[in-house]
Amino acid sequence: MLSVEMIMQKMVDSIKLSLKDRLNKVILYGSMARRDNSPESDFDCIVFVDSIDDEVMDAIDECAAGMLLNSGAVFSIIPVTASDFNELKFNPLYININREGVVLWQKTA
Repeated sequence: MLSVEMIMQKMVDSIKLSLKDRLNKVILYGSMARRDNSPESDFDCIVFVDSIDDEVMDAIDECAAGMLLNSGAVFSIIPVTASDFNELKFNPLYININREGVVLWQKTA
């Protein structure tokens, strides 16, 4: 069985491969980020992209499906642009992501 860290790394690698230069950041949040997860917990992630379109949505869906098939891990992946995230920064979900989120990957300049 794969460790939580290995599963997260495989997801990051998969989403980087799918989204390439469109991907800016991947953040894990929720029970996995807080380390109070149970065996039934899913992986909650938010991915920052340049723009959201059908191609991005399809890539995210394929990544989540692939992770489920290959590791049994359930991923809930939300795409967002930086400007949308900033506009909605007072949304309770985004407040929690800012407070407890763990950056798994970030594009370097």
